[in-house]
Amino acid sequence: MLWCQLHSLLPVLRLLPSLTMVAAQVTMERRYGAIPRDIYHLPKRMALDEWDRLTGYAAYVRKLYVVQPPHLRPKDITAESWTLIVQAFGNRPLLPNLRTLEWNTDQRDTEFAGLTAFLAPTLENLTVFCNAHSPWESTLLEPAWRSRVDQFIPEIPRRVPRLVNFSFHCGALHPDCVVGPLSLNHPHSLRALTLAADYRAGPLSHFSITAMARFTTVEYLNFRLAVADIPLADLLPKLELDKLDHLFLSPTGGPGANLAYGLFASVNLRILDLNNVQYTGAAALRRMVTAHARSFPRLGVYKCWLSYQHVQSLPEPHASLSELFRPLLGLRAVDLSFEAPVPTLWRTCLYVCYVLCT
Repeated sequence: MLWCQLHSLLPVLRLLPSLTMVAAQVTMERRYGAIPRDIYHLPKRMALDEWDRLTGYAAYVRKLYVVQPPHLRPKDITAESWTLIVQAFGNRPLLPNLRTLEWNTDQRDTEFAGLTAFLAPTLENLTVFCNAHSPWESTLLEPAWRSRVDQFIPEIPRRVPRLVNFSFHCGALHPDCVVGPLSLNHPHSLRALTLAADYRAGPLSHFSITAMARFTTVEYLNFRLAVADIPLADLLPKLELDKLDHLFLSPTGGPGANLAYGLFASVNLRILDLNNVQYTGAAALRRMVTAHARSFPRLGVYKCWLSYQHVQSLPEPHASLSELFRPLLGLRAVDLSFEAPVPTLWRTCLYVCYVLCT
């Protein structure tokens, strides 16, 4: 259906006679070179029939994927036009029948502040890429981003009661800004959750780790955050999320990276996918595998990607991998991968482990 899926608002906005191009092929110098862009603008005063026309066609849009941040878009509207549209619709959703929204922005006070205009009651899938700190933006601006996030997150359960799948990519914004508020402000319909940040964002605090236990309705969790290095004496109990069916863990590094692999427990988990597990020795690996067997009693598929290149050299094993992974040998599938070529003896043990599992 025409208009059903869009990658920009411009196809709808171009229906308005008042929309004019104010700059053609503007060259903007950015980190990766010059980018030519066409910029469009809406006047402050527009005829009522134009707004009616926009409203009529906006109702056809079901999916909107704005995957490029503003500075990379070949065509875009001015900040003033964006603000005008948001203000004109007020508390009404701009796209009233929207089902899926993906938005990537580094514009804190215009686009990100106006995202609530797209939070329609029909929305089921929401992905936000928050490029809080572009390479040219000062880290001193984080408090302002925190304020905008604090305003945005509480609107989610109020405006989107049927949300099923939510992804928030923090960029360099500290994940504490998102996890704590979101744990208190998410609809009961939420079933899939992705939380991600890059290496600049900093580790999730003890308080925010504890807050993860509030996501009790989530069945699929994709966890891509760094975790604070908590002393053994202060280790918290397992975060029991018994609705979890599929758990993907890929912490972004730091001293507490391996701690993240032991945070969660679920009596109903079937698939456990571990990425970038730092190999620190056979004993530590055996402890982790044994803990997983206890934390996930109904586990059926176990995937583990071991990283050892920057930790220590992988020794020839004194015990085979089949011995190390013995608590999991009754599973339907065990999939082990390595960051770099492995010694011949380890490859042999991998084959033995595979045979025993199948």
